[in-house]
Amino acid sequence: MKNMRNKNMRNIKNMKNIKNIKNMRNMKNMRNMKNMRNIKNMKNIKNMRNMKNMKNIKNMRNIKNMRNMKNMRNIKNMKNMRNIKNMRNMKNMRNLKNMRNIKNIKNMRNIKNMRNMKNMRNIKNMKNIKNIKNMRNMKNMKNMKNMKNMRNIKNMRNMKNIKNMRNMKNMRNIKDMRNIKNMKNMKNIKNMKNIKNMKNIKNIKNMRNMKNMRNIKNMKNMRNMKNIKNMRNMKNMRNIKNMKNMRNIKNMRNMKNMRNIKNMKNMRNIKNMRNIKNMKNMRNIKNMRNIKNMKNMRNIKNMRNIKNMKNMRNIKNMKNMRNIKNMRNIKNIKNMRNMKNMRNMKNMRNIKNMKNIKNMRNMKNMKNIKNMRNIKNMKNIKNMRNMKNMKNIKNMRNIKNMRNIKNMKNMRNIKNMRNMKNMRNIKNIKNMMNIKNMRNMKNMRNIKNIKNMKNMRNMKNIKNMRNIKNMRNMKNMRNMKNMRNIKNMRNMRNIKNMRNMKNIKNMRNMRNMKNIKNMRNMKNMRNMKNMRNMRNMKNMRNMKNMRNIKNMKNMRNMKNMRNMKNMKNIKNMRNMKKIKNMRNIKNIKNMKNMRNMKNMKNIKNMKNMRNMKNMRNIKNMKNIKNIKNMRNMKNMRNMRNMKNMRNMKNMRNMKNMRNIKNMKNIKNIKNMRNMKNMRNMRNRNMRNMKNMRNMRT
Repeated sequence: MKNMRNKNMRNIKNMKNIKNIKNMRNMKNMRNMKNMRNIKNMKNIKNMRNMKNMKNIKNMRNIKNMRNMKNMRNIKNMKNMRNIKNMRNMKNMRNLKNMRNIKNIKNMRNIKNMRNMKNMRNIKNMKNIKNIKNMRNMKNMKNMKNMKNMRNIKNMRNMKNIKNMRNMKNMRNIKDMRNIKNMKNMKNIKNMKNIKNMKNIKNIKNMRNMKNMRNIKNMKNMRNMKNIKNMRNMKNMRNIKNMKNMRNIKNMRNMKNMRNIKNMKNMRNIKNMRNIKNMKNMRNIKNMRNIKNMKNMRNIKNMRNIKNMKNMRNIKNMKNMRNIKNMRNIKNIKNMRNMKNMRNMKNMRNIKNMKNIKNMRNMKNMKNIKNMRNIKNMKNIKNMRNMKNMKNIKNMRNIKNMRNIKNMKNMRNIKNMRNMKNMRNIKNIKNMMNIKNMRNMKNMRNIKNIKNMKNMRNMKNIKNMRNIKNMRNMKNMRNMKNMRNIKNMRNMRNIKNMRNMKNIKNMRNMRNMKNIKNMRNMKNMRNMKNMRNMRNMKNMRNMKNMRNIKNMKNMRNMKNMRNMKNMKNIKNMRNMKKIKNMRNIKNIKNMKNMRNMKNMKNIKNMKNMRNMKNMRNIKNMKNIKNIKNMRNMKNMRNMRNMKNMRNMKNMRNMKNMRNIKNMKNIKNIKNMRNMKNMRNMRNRNMRNMKNMRNMRT
């Protein structure tokens, strides 16, 4: 019977021996098809739309080659279809209900658009079903046991009662899903309680709202699960034991109580774990050696037992990590960014290669961090005690209470340390020998009591140190350059052994250096240049023992220096040039051994210089030119050995030069006008005094 196109075949009964029916098209309203037993080769049945109430189709046993069944919309109550073996492409089966006894459909491959399929209880032997698409409203799929070759399950949106596969409900006894590969786009899977023996699940992507995975017990052989993405609301993952090959976990936000993660050896990329709380009993994370990229782990608290994570490299955005105690063997942590509120990190002993740590706020009790090299942007760090091998610290802001920094030997480049307050008890900075290039130390305000900076030999570029107080024991600071804008340096008492300070340049705007005492052993200060605007150097009282300042050369542009009393042994001051506006210099008493002061040129406006008593041995003052306006110079008593004073020009209004006794070789004094009351000039050898006009009395 070919090409049966008739409609309304209602009461077709007893079609027993019809074997080769082909091309049954547009068969509608076939209601009472009862005894179709031996229909073997029905191949291309198309457009069977309104087939309803196929109740009594009982013995369709040998229907083998039904391949392309399309558009079977309203087929209901298919109870006894037992031996449909070769049904391959079933499409658009929307309203199929009560498929109870479909048992031995072996070669079902492409099932598409099965929306309203309910009560598939006894589907046992669907072994070769591969591509199931668009199964939206599937409920009560209890006995899907032996579906071995399920590969591509897509868009299973509204599957209910499948427990713990988010919106798939009532899938209770799913066992032995061994060959399920590539489960993609499973979004709203809920309540998967008894899923056991999922061995070969590899690439689970976009599993978002998975909640209450309580009874996942025997996920023993999930060896090949690599890329888990977007697992958001996963709670109570207690019994995940043997996931050995998990590599990339992304977007696990609300995971709580991960207790028994033991043997995940190949875990590499953990990303976006935000609200993971109470990871208390992570006791056996021993072999997680290859975790590299941990990103966006916020609100992680109580990670106590992370011990053997050796290859941790990129940890980002770890906020509120308080009680990380036993990170002993973590050696290669790189790029720890945005680690905020990390408190009580006690036993981080062997962290050697921590390079780019940024934004570590409120870190307390970091005792045994040895090899932290390139630390950037460390804000609000408190109580960093035993950090030994820190080399390049950049942008350390708001660091408080750095008490016990003892053995930081290799500290080289400290940059941009702002707002460092209350560094009171920096006691044991003994071995910081190699600190170089402290650049851009700006706004170091309120740094007090830097007591024991003794052996900092290679300090070169210190800039903009304001409000530095109580620098007592800075002994061996040799190469300090470019100290600018140093204000309010009080109580610098015991600066003893600053021997090799050679090139101090650009000391500008030094104000209020009141109580600088006991600068004893400053021997080799050579090139002090551009000292401008030095004001209010009042109480430099005990500059008694500046004995060995030998090579102070080239002091230029010193303005407004007052009250320099006890400068005794400055021997080799040679090229004092362009000293301008030295006003109100009083009580320079004991300048005895200033022998080689040469080339004092252009000394202007030296007013009110009083009590220059003991300038005895100033021998080689040559070429004193253009000394103008030396008014009120009194009591120049003991200027005995000034032999080679030549070319004193334009000395006006010099009064009361009483006791100038032994000026033997003063030769070319020109244009000394209006000199009055020169009473006691007894010398015989005043030759060549030309053009001395108006010498009175």
